[in-house]
Amino acid sequence: MPKGHDSLVAFGVMLKWLLVHRRRLLAHFDDKSPPQALSSLWWLIAGAVSPLFERIALTFTILQSPMMVISQQRQEVKNLLDDVQSILQICPSPSNVDPSTAIENDDWYVTEDSLITLILDQGSWARDLFHDLQEDEQDHALQEVGKFAFHLVFAGLQIQAERDNQNNARELAAPCVMPHELVKLRHSLL
Repeated sequence: MPKGHDSLVAFGVMLKWLLVHRRRLLAHFDDKSPPQALSSLWWLIAGAVSPLFERIALTFTILQSPMMVISQQRQEVKNLLDDVQSILQICPSPSNVDPSTAIENDDWYVTEDSLITLILDQGSWARDLFHDLQEDEQDHALQEVGKFAFHLVFAGLQIQAERDNQNNARELAAPCVMPHELVKLRHSLL
């Protein structure tokens, strides 16, 4: 299990709790006006990334099964990354991406439309919150969600299923092809 997975799962649980109880919290913030009240922008970003944290928690729960072997763990991590890439339509960056319609880094890009779709999929509350923001705040929210998605994909690509007895990544990775996968190969391929 990757180091820090407990904090990701715990943060996801806390985020879900905040979103479930947001009406009571927002009423409290309106009533008391505390200086540390969360902004509309924060709530929007939290709502957008919450499904990603739920998917992470599901994957880490599956990975903790004592019956999982390394190849199954690798596949579960790959499934997580494929789901995130599919949900947000993260693609390798072509040379001619329009920066006004996409968020990109060196190797990947995600369109603003797919990020807006993710936000709107969170329901009417998120939709109304997004449309009530100023245009620069909307752009900031899309940038933050896009950066989080990139970080999640890049961090996921670094996960190594093989661990030593102190839960550090092993110096030597397991072979790319596991013995049980060899028996599935046709003899003519060898």
